[in-house]
Amino acid sequence: MMGLFGFILASVTSAIQLSLFPQIKLFGSVPDLLSVSAVVIAMYYGRKVGVIYALVLGIIADGTAFTLGYNLIALPIFAFFAALITEKFISRNFLWIMLFSLTAAVLKCGFGYLIFHAIWQHGNFLALLTGTYLPSLIYTAIIILPVYWLTSLVTLPFKKGRI
Repeated sequence: MMGLFGFILASVTSAIQLSLFPQIKLFGSVPDLLSVSAVVIAMYYGRKVGVIYALVLGIIADGTAFTLGYNLIALPIFAFFAALITEKFISRNFLWIMLFSLTAAVLKCGFGYLIFHAIWQHGNFLALLTGTYLPSLIYTAIIILPVYWLTSLVTLPFKKGRI
């Protein structure tokens, strides 16, 4: 039952990221819901569930957006390290989830810039930073609270053993 729930959650998250958020841009950009979702699930359920969820999320997102494995590589790495650090060193709370989610979004933006620069061999980093990446990070910071709240609300039945 948990696997089916994870697949449905990954599908809905990918659909929201790829079809809804481009329609409701804030600051001319969209948030990185995929990274936030992967980090939150990994911090709630641990490395195994988090990495599997992030892999499914990456496959769905890359398969529908044709991004050449970009999410398939980045999301499981973010999930693994967020879960590992949570299990070994810190407690799970909103501030740590926000910090890890923003760190994942920053790393994903940096990775995206490196790929963009490697493919097209040009691009003004400052223009890309102020025009795309900073607005995306601000929007991601805004979206973390609803994602955290919804994840804790939706996963409550699984924690209490009701399903």
